[in-house]
Amino acid sequence: MKKIKLYILIAFLIILSGLLLNNVNGYTSLVPLVRDGSYVYHYSSSEKVMIPDSYDEHDTEFRGAWVATVYNLDIAKYTSETQYKAAFISLIDELKANHMNAMLFQVRPLNDAFYESDYAPWSRYLMGSEGSNPGWDVLAWMIDECHANGIEFHAWMNPYRVANTTSSKTTYLATLASNNFAKQNPNLVIEGDIDSHDRTPLILNPGEPEVKEYIRNVVKELINNYDVDGIHFDDYFYPYSGISSDNATYDLYKLPGQTIEDWRRENVNDVVRGVKEDIDAYNELSGNSVKFGISPFGIWGSGIEGYSRTLDGGSNTSPYNTSSYLDQYADSKKWVLEGWLDYICPQVYFPFTHSTAPYADVVDWWVNISRGTGVDVYIGHAVSSAAIYNWEGTEIADQLKYDLQHPEIKGEVMYRLGYLDDSHMQYVVDNYWTETPTNIYEANIPFITVTVDGEMSDDIYISDVLMTLSSSDTIYYQLDDSDWTLYISPINITGSGAHIVYMKTVDDFGVESSVSSYNVPIQYLNPDIPTIEVSGDKIGENYLIGAEITVNSTSEDIYVAINHGSVGEFNLYTGPITLTDSGSYFIRAITIDSRGTESEEVDLYLTLQEECFSDPVINITGVGQDPNYQSATVSLSGETSMQYKINDGLWIDYTEPFELITEGQYTIYYRNNDACMVELSKDIVIDSTPPSDATIIIDGTYDGEKFYTSETTVSFSTSEENTVVIYRMHNGKTWSSWQVYTGPINLVYTANYTFEYKTIDEALNESEVLSRRVRLDIPPTETNIYVIRDGEIITYHNTDIPIELPTYTEKSEEIRAVWIATVSNIDIGLCTSEEDYKQKIINMLDIIEANNFNTIFFQVRPMNDAFYDSDYAPWSRYLTGTEGVDPGWDVLQFLIDESHKRGIEFHAWLNPYRVSTGTGSKEDQLALLAPDNFARLHPDLVIQDNNGKLILNPGERQVQVYIRNVIEELIAKYNLDGVHFDDYFYSYGGIPLSADEDLYNRLKEPDESLDDWRRENINTVVREVHEMINEYNQNHGTHIRFGISPFGIWKSGGEDGSNTSSYTLQSYSDQYADSRKWVMEGWVDYILPQLYWEFDHSSAP
Repeated sequence: MKKIKLYILIAFLIILSGLLLNNVNGYTSLVPLVRDGSYVYHYSSSEKVMIPDSYDEHDTEFRGAWVATVYNLDIAKYTSETQYKAAFISLIDELKANHMNAMLFQVRPLNDAFYESDYAPWSRYLMGSEGSNPGWDVLAWMIDECHANGIEFHAWMNPYRVANTTSSKTTYLATLASNNFAKQNPNLVIEGDIDSHDRTPLILNPGEPEVKEYIRNVVKELINNYDVDGIHFDDYFYPYSGISSDNATYDLYKLPGQTIEDWRRENVNDVVRGVKEDIDAYNELSGNSVKFGISPFGIWGSGIEGYSRTLDGGSNTSPYNTSSYLDQYADSKKWVLEGWLDYICPQVYFPFTHSTAPYADVVDWWVNISRGTGVDVYIGHAVSSAAIYNWEGTEIADQLKYDLQHPEIKGEVMYRLGYLDDSHMQYVVDNYWTETPTNIYEANIPFITVTVDGEMSDDIYISDVLMTLSSSDTIYYQLDDSDWTLYISPINITGSGAHIVYMKTVDDFGVESSVSSYNVPIQYLNPDIPTIEVSGDKIGENYLIGAEITVNSTSEDIYVAINHGSVGEFNLYTGPITLTDSGSYFIRAITIDSRGTESEEVDLYLTLQEECFSDPVINITGVGQDPNYQSATVSLSGETSMQYKINDGLWIDYTEPFELITEGQYTIYYRNNDACMVELSKDIVIDSTPPSDATIIIDGTYDGEKFYTSETTVSFSTSEENTVVIYRMHNGKTWSSWQVYTGPINLVYTANYTFEYKTIDEALNESEVLSRRVRLDIPPTETNIYVIRDGEIITYHNTDIPIELPTYTEKSEEIRAVWIATVSNIDIGLCTSEEDYKQKIINMLDIIEANNFNTIFFQVRPMNDAFYDSDYAPWSRYLTGTEGVDPGWDVLQFLIDESHKRGIEFHAWLNPYRVSTGTGSKEDQLALLAPDNFARLHPDLVIQDNNGKLILNPGERQVQVYIRNVIEELIAKYNLDGVHFDDYFYSYGGIPLSADEDLYNRLKEPDESLDDWRRENINTVVREVHEMINEYNQNHGTHIRFGISPFGIWKSGGEDGSNTSSYTLQSYSDQYADSRKWVMEGWVDYILPQLYWEFDHSSAP
């Protein structure tokens, strides 16, 4: 009985096999795709895009549409339960009308939810405001309604997206519901780069472990609480616009040697892998079959070689396209190869004619990488783009037809449901999708065990392959484009190429499974690489005609192709090849084994020539300019023997250089003594006669004696052809370089000019050097706008920019001041009597008044002493001749009164630190001071500079207070107009480290250098004097001003320094006087830099 059943089954299968042996794709033939009357080609290729000649509608297929809830694109906001249910039912009706069987509904558009969740608030796109509860389970009802209508419900989620906003992160997060994860954890939200719409993407930070756990929890809650058929992620991972705000997270979590790009990709991989594990665990525990799929951007990366963005194994698309791998750090290829998905649904939103990513090339790539992985492929189509950009009317239909070639494609998904009534989709429904298929996951899946035997290198077989199939059902297979065949014994797969084995099963009841496929790439290796050898004579790098080519191999037949004037074809090599023509040769050689497998190609480039040598080279040396010489030495160089002749003479064998010294014109002929004897020539002239003298012409107003009194021009001329005049000029200061005269020389400034000049011919013969002095005495004028010195316009330091002078206009309000130096009695002598000294003061002030000055800086404290009766200093030695001697009257008050009578302001000029200018020991110098001199009373507060001079130590707090007390006494006792410091702070001669090292180490701030500490000592006095004078003015209604006249250069160069030489003194580093800071801080009422240099100073103009 069992045997009878077996015979019946075999007979049945034989009959059935005849029915099954049709093409795997269900069409008859492929035809070229045509657009606008022209064939469509694959990207950067001459291969035509081929599509089936007819469409065979599948019985089982996943046909879905995305329902976008973000911005309420496909379904309106909730107004009532009745309204919302009606709106959703209309979506189902639309799917059914288009014969579709799956809905991908966006349940989580912006980190919110269309269901009650412990992890997200109710969506604003449901109720209109985030967190508002509709009062009923919307999602459960939608799922039930879909299932009741035979439609699968896949929950579409945006795992990371929080917002795309023009607001700041803080402002936007404040608008969210209090239970929004992003608002609760702002530290886990990062900003992408601003996109093309001037919006900032906000996303949950994929690198944070807490974010990864959160996303997995969201998915687990959803599949546990709702009867969804699938979980679906879209293409939003890291932002399309780029990101740079996650460096701190990268530094915290990166692995050793891991780049930030690889780290980002692994963050996304963690979530994809983890969600798949969670769904698989749920399915195993519950017995359900929830699917996990992702619809990434359609291009993983370009595989076209030679570009920085090329990815190994990428698609045949432009490397300038967006790449999910490089730009969003979404390694969609890895997800497929690792089997982390149930299906991949790439968004192939491109037409066949797309210039950089044609539909056919992108789809082919996804099919190839998914084959044999167990991951199904659905293709995402842009019905929306077809409508908006007016694609070819049959574009979507042709895409569906093209997909028939690939049994790996198990479904099609349209973006988005709102465009299903577009004409492109209606063409599909009217002509191709006439019935609703069974969903692919309800189809019979073949369970076939595949065993492949063959030698592999990397992922490619390098030998013939034997494939063994086993299943409890009957197996049929199709190898490449052959017919379906009943599987009886292992399949022998031979020949280099990318082979595909399609397979399916038929059970005992004749039920046919869906088709699965397996890639078998074979590339035979032929290791017998030939060698090419050349024998023959050479000249330089070139072979002579008659050279012989020999090609050798180990055992295989050799084929040789020779390119010489045209591209040669490969021919069987039978023996050495003699090359009989001159020119370039490109020789290629391969071997071909018994299987027809070619070896690696080797090639050789060579040039053949006749036995002629490279042209000889002539070299001429001598005084002159080619071809004119005073005398010449001629030499030849070449690869063989040479000959020469001069003019019409005989040919002479060249053995050594020869000379030409007789004046005349010569033609030198020269050649190789070889087969070609190509003649070359060189013309030269020998001329040793000096040219005539040049003539100088001076044009200007001459006073008849010595001077030209107007602008003057100097010209030169020569009477001989082919000569030039060269000259140089002295302006009373320096000589210019010798230069060729090209035109009149204009002299416009007063100076004593001297010209030297001579004539030079083409052989560089020179006439005698002549000389002529031209003296200019041009009266000065106020209209001159430049600074002139020695006949030259003065420029700013190290530039060509002239210093310009404005027209002088006398000001009605201006400080015009003069210093009166009392030190060493420079400007006023000793007081021999009250009457005499007062007269000296009056005479001095009369002169100042007569010269229209309105301010004096009188040195009231030249050397730690005073020109007034003081509690802090003795009477000055420069008043009575002896320090500490009272003149018996108030000198300073008389000075102030007499100044004010004349309307002259009186500013008290002090040297705050200077004690002495001697060179003896500190003790000897202090002993010369009055007993009550502060320096003598406090020798420990005095330091000695490198030249032996004494100053009060600026770093001592007691000194700082002392200087402030001196000034406070002055302004309290006298009606001064101002207090004035000069340029003596730390000494010009420099302070040795030993002078204040101990004090510095005791008082310095952490990490404060000695230089900065010294500067701060001076700053302290300046700041405190400023504050004290300001306070005095406020309390007494006075207007005493505080000013300083520092050394004229603060710093040289740099961002803020002056345009002066770096080798000059600089108050900032030499006297530790930070004069710029005093100005910037407002510690002085005026600054009076001592600019004691002329305009043409070499280092500080």
